[in-house]
Amino acid sequence: MNDNNKIKILLTNGWDRIAYNVLRGLAKENLKVAFGTDNLLGMGYYSNLVAAKFIHHNYKISESLFIDDLLQAIEKFKPEVYLPTGEEIFAVSRNIESIRKTGVHIPISDIQILESLNNKTISFRIAESAGVPIPETIIPQGEKDLNEFINETGLPVIVKKRLVQICRRRM
Repeated sequence: MNDNNKIKILLTNGWDRIAYNVLRGLAKENLKVAFGTDNLLGMGYYSNLVAAKFIHHNYKISESLFIDDLLQAIEKFKPEVYLPTGEEIFAVSRNIESIRKTGVHIPISDIQILESLNNKTISFRIAESAGVPIPETIIPQGEKDLNEFINETGLPVIVKKRLVQICRRRM
């Protein structure tokens, strides 16, 4: 494969618009992309912007099979950079050392940082301490706190879960 046809970037979790938009941006820069998805309905899987494609296991169902598929794709396509495009980033971060042994660059943080930033309570406090403007926010201990907040501030309000559930199931 001459350098013009070399896969530069490998993407996973390609079933959604995030991966597809990343693909579009990379293709605009004339970068060759290998695109992975866990099903044949992946938004970018049939795109003419893809230089190569592959199917990987769903990281939520089996993290170890997903990592095995990822390692095989890295070995096959030999990309310079691997970019997780969704919540598979947590599985990748937990397995970062074995993936980095392949020589691929992976621009992500360690698992402790990712899990902290995924925690709305912690990320809210970090943003607040850094002086980032944030909406009026409470961390309610129950329905009473939420009702008092609504009575004080009025509607509309946005209610978010403190944590987005991260699958840790290994098979």
